[in-house]
Amino acid sequence: MELFFIILLSVLLIIGSFIIVNLFIKNQKLIEANDEYDDWFVIFENRIKDTIEMINEVDHRGIFEADDDVGATFKSIKDIVNDLNDLIGIHDENL
Repeated sequence: MELFFIILLSVLLIIGSFIIVNLFIKNQKLIEANDEYDDWFVIFENRIKDTIEMINEVDHRGIFEADDDVGATFKSIKDIVNDLNDLIGIHDENL
């Protein structure tokens, strides 16, 4: 009877060890993927900030917004950038 319990506990220990190692490997892969997405997000956020600065430089006097044809397109671009700002949490009152 003792031998049965020793064998049963040994089998459970081996199975448990495989499960723990498998979960550890999956966790490491998720951490690496998360790091890649964090890097991508920082690059994306910096590109949005650069775009905001460029838009503000181009239209620092409001000339594009005053023009009818160009103004509508420029306003659409600014709206898109504002939507992206809302997604990433940047709020610029200049736009």
